[in-house]
Amino acid sequence: GGGGGGGCGGGGGMCAILGPSGAGKTTLLDILAGRRWGAGVLGNIRLSGRRVSPAEVRGASGYVHQDDVLPGTSTVWEFLAFHAALRLPEGHDPAAAGARVRLILRQLSLAKVAFSFIGDAYKRGLSGGERRRVSIAAELITAPQLLFLDEATTGLDSTNAAAVVDILAALAGGGTTVVLSVHQPRPDVLAMMRRALILSSHGRVVYSGPMDTARAHFEALGYHTPPEVNIADRVLDLVIRSPSTEVQKLVDGFSRSAVARADAEVLARVTLDGAMQTAEGHVPFLEGRPRASLQRQLAALSGRAAKNARRHPALIAVNWGATAVVAAGLGAVYAGLQRDSGGIQNRLGACAFMVLYLGVLGLSSLPIWRAERLLFIRERASGVYGTAAYFITGVAWDFLPMRVLPTAMFALVTYPMMGLRPGLWYAGRFLGVLVLTNLTGTAMSMAVGAAAPTTAVANTGGSLAVLTAALFGGFLLSRAQMPALTRWLSTLSFVRYGYEALLDNELHGMEDFFFTPYSQKGIPKEKIPSVRVSGDIVLGTFGFVPGSLPGDVACLWLLLAAFLAATFCLLKFRRLP
Repeated sequence: GGGGGGGCGGGGGMCAILGPSGAGKTTLLDILAGRRWGAGVLGNIRLSGRRVSPAEVRGASGYVHQDDVLPGTSTVWEFLAFHAALRLPEGHDPAAAGARVRLILRQLSLAKVAFSFIGDAYKRGLSGGERRRVSIAAELITAPQLLFLDEATTGLDSTNAAAVVDILAALAGGGTTVVLSVHQPRPDVLAMMRRALILSSHGRVVYSGPMDTARAHFEALGYHTPPEVNIADRVLDLVIRSPSTEVQKLVDGFSRSAVARADAEVLARVTLDGAMQTAEGHVPFLEGRPRASLQRQLAALSGRAAKNARRHPALIAVNWGATAVVAAGLGAVYAGLQRDSGGIQNRLGACAFMVLYLGVLGLSSLPIWRAERLLFIRERASGVYGTAAYFITGVAWDFLPMRVLPTAMFALVTYPMMGLRPGLWYAGRFLGVLVLTNLTGTAMSMAVGAAAPTTAVANTGGSLAVLTAALFGGFLLSRAQMPALTRWLSTLSFVRYGYEALLDNELHGMEDFFFTPYSQKGIPKEKIPSVRVSGDIVLGTFGFVPGSLPGDVACLWLLLAAFLAATFCLLKFRRLP
């Protein structure tokens, strides 16, 4: 594209952004690539001479970050096929997509590891150089005319760094304009660059122009560089070691140089060409890449989630195993509930434990948006999929295997073992309330996880949220005696609504309960005085409203919707580093 002092020219070639640490290379690259905008960003970006928006730049380019964030449980082929399915035009031929992936694998020398796992903290996978090439391969799926790379060779050994640069040079020779930031360029790497932009420690332009004129430019300013010395190393050494007045002379020298004037002429010519192309309605650089349909996004993301669950089954296995053990233990502890004072107390305790256990179990969803947050941010920025598809897939693959099915099993085990209210209608309502309570608590944890800046903060915030909901749930503190200042908090407690709904399902409309006093062992039951009461009286005695189940269920649905909406908004609109 064109672009004044920082232009890299069209028709392919490699352009390097050089500068010491802290010069703003990554920031500049992000701005040029349309990944950073808003307050503090001034000026404009032109592609083929036409002024473009950040979204248009992102649509016409690829971007490879300094650190490789990849799904460790996918193979190289699966990862690239995923990108092909979502980034190639709607209605593309799957066979052509497969051929495109195979071509890229050969171009980047990845064919031998095509069916190897990428690897993560739990599974060994690719080497650093191979991971970098996989990151580049994903951006080449759409054959972009412009490719940005941040510190493309940083962290790689000399062999892998040379291999990456050779690949980039081949791409540049094929017509792709490659713009990369480089921290400490080796002479052989620098020799492949068509142009360079050199920044001072404070981000000022020291040089921007063709590499073959850089040595002559600095010679004209009085800085002699022996032929055997890398010109970039020489300039960077000057920028780092020289006083600010000397660096300012370099900046001023460039602004008055013939190189700067030549760049200005190129910019004017390209801008005119761009204006003519725009007037004619023909802008070859901006053909656009429409995002895949929501259905395609959901299918691809669900496939990835299914593979991830199959290859990392530990969390699901622990969830199901713990739920089964707790259900059997709870059923054994509260087996054969009676209708005396002890039986009433046990019902209250059993329902309280179930709601609290499900609330704590929901904390396992805290990291759901954190484990792959960086991958999501980068793939969304590249237009692979949108927030809605990612959110729906994440919620569905957490709710169904981790919440709905284990909770249903929990209810089917505990209900008959404890001898709760007979009848399929009441058993079904019991199961429904438990599932809805678990989903609501999980959605609350999801919102906390999406809002928290770190995993530690998410764990602390989630635990406090569950404990607060339990405190105002009705079994630790009577709502009738709550201080007015804090009573409103009970309206936000999913524990309150779940607990009250379970008790209402069990007690409302039931007769033949007995309040019995404490008695010493050995006294026959018939000699112990008792007061016959209805289930509604029991509910009222402990501060609950008989017949409140429909209202409690409605409140749980409202809280569930509110927590999910908050999570979605945090994922979509929150700006993250």
